[in-house]
Amino acid sequence: MLRELILQSGTPSDAIETRLAWEPGRLEALLARGVSFEALLEVLPALDATPGEFFARLYSYAEGPGNGNGKGGRPQKVSDRRFEESRRVVKAAIARRFAWKQVRADPT
Repeated sequence: MLRELILQSGTPSDAIETRLAWEPGRLEALLARGVSFEALLEVLPALDATPGEFFARLYSYAEGPGNGNGKGGRPQKVSDRRFEESRRVVKAAIARRFAWKQVRADPT
């Protein structure tokens, strides 16, 4: 899914790595072996995407008037529940990461 998002953005991997101050080849290596949640949270802003948008696409969340089903024939209620669950998980992870970074920056 992330690889697809990168392709759709039209942003070359080396440009993403430069934005993130990563060494060359790191993004492709992550995509080949599997991207961690932390790496995903780093990459999404470089693609001008939010975690909510990413997980909405991942769970085929379809929004719009008169759209009772998500993609793949899933009922909208199930997609909404999964999206909201993902949103809560992402928000909690971002909060934990922020707290961790603050402790790491000021160990006193």
